[in-house]
Amino acid sequence: GLLKAKLYFDMMNTYGKPTTLLRNLTQEQASLLAENTSFLRGVKITSDWEREYTDDIIFRQVFGSVSTSHQGLMAEYATEMLAQGYANDSRVGRSGLEQQYDQLLRGLDSSYSITYDESGNPTIYKTTDGYTGVHLKLTIDWELQEYISQLIEQALLDRVHLEGNKYLCKMFVVMMDPNNGDILVMAGKYYDRETNQIIDYAAGTYLEAFEIGSTSKGATIYTAYKYGLIDVGEKILDAPIYIRGTAVKSSYVNMGIISDIEALAKSSNVYMFHIAMRLGGATYVPNAPLDIDYAAFDKLRQSFGELGLGVKTGIDLPKEELGYKGSAQTAGLLLDSAIGQYDTYTTLQLAQYTSTLANGGKRMRPRLVSEGFVYDENGQSITVYENKPEILDDVSYQTTAFERVRLGFRLGVTDGIVTTLRGASYLPAAKTGTADVYDYSTNINYPNKLLIGFAPYTNPKITLACIAPRISTTSACLTLAPQMFQKYFDKYGMD
Repeated sequence: GLLKAKLYFDMMNTYGKPTTLLRNLTQEQASLLAENTSFLRGVKITSDWEREYTDDIIFRQVFGSVSTSHQGLMAEYATEMLAQGYANDSRVGRSGLEQQYDQLLRGLDSSYSITYDESGNPTIYKTTDGYTGVHLKLTIDWELQEYISQLIEQALLDRVHLEGNKYLCKMFVVMMDPNNGDILVMAGKYYDRETNQIIDYAAGTYLEAFEIGSTSKGATIYTAYKYGLIDVGEKILDAPIYIRGTAVKSSYVNMGIISDIEALAKSSNVYMFHIAMRLGGATYVPNAPLDIDYAAFDKLRQSFGELGLGVKTGIDLPKEELGYKGSAQTAGLLLDSAIGQYDTYTTLQLAQYTSTLANGGKRMRPRLVSEGFVYDENGQSITVYENKPEILDDVSYQTTAFERVRLGFRLGVTDGIVTTLRGASYLPAAKTGTADVYDYSTNINYPNKLLIGFAPYTNPKITLACIAPRISTTSACLTLAPQMFQKYFDKYGMD
């Protein structure tokens, strides 16, 4: 008895933090303790619960976590949550969907009153009915999620030990309905080189940002039409650009005279450089300095943001990475920005941007939860919360820009560099990207390799954004894209 009393005393010595002394009390035990709270200062009777997860691997980080009763409220939100009726020792969502939708998920406790008869015997009355938390319906297609998670896990295992891939350890994929913002797939994997294990890292799709290379060129063409920098189908000579004080800038091959859609299909850097120079009001003279109006950086970023790059996506999660915006401003960096080699963006931003291109200019807010529901006494579901589709920005009046970009992406499949999707019955349009990321200790490039796309080209149902950071061998995104798209259309068809 003394030993148990000493144990409880030590448990109570928590310096103001809540702690649990006993669990699973009977109604009689709870009543007895409640009657004697005047002698048990600081002790109170409360309800508690535990969250059980049926899947400990897939999507666990996005689901998030809840605090223990000992941890209670998070300090930064405590004042606000106390005002909303939480207690200091309430279990609350600490991250992910658990935090975002805590008020829906937690439900409400029942309230009771105690009365005593002449003999001092207590009777407990329920004064208010509690209710269970709301069930959330996710937009994730678990069949696709698991399939693509397995694809990228195997892709990493097949490539991480190949020569030139010493920095490869991650891969991310987001698939999204461009018409309503539904996230069908949010997959990410991380390879731990020390333990030789693959870890689920779906949260990396919105918590890590990368240079995206040529996948940004659709946004650059959009910028060109927005500001009237090029005429429809205008042809420009793709030849090296020589600027004094800057390394030569060129495409991977000299393409000669090409149009805007050919520049997208063949991934011309030079075409984009000329757009950037025109945006900056510069006149190009070979081997001379390039004087630009630095307001061009803001114009370019604003245009990119209208499509979803470099801005918060608005996804229904408590945190998301914005990405890096370089502060230095030079003519060379402006040209780099036009080909995705300066600022950084998340895979989720890339998916939102691709969806905006696909649907013709409406930036849809991505959503993971479509609705919340409860069951009535007959087991029928009743919707009590709706997370409706939302347009965050609408630049669909730039019809020419979107027509030209979509033509260029489609030409990239039928007659360009996206060879793995050529001939697909679901008529995809796509763009690859490679962003140089150097190891300056060895002067070796370990590039990010990406692919974005949508299908069918004529009436897009699904968009895909894929990034494999720092992979020097054949692009895993380009290789896997046909399987990812095919899995979707095998399930949902073309209609």
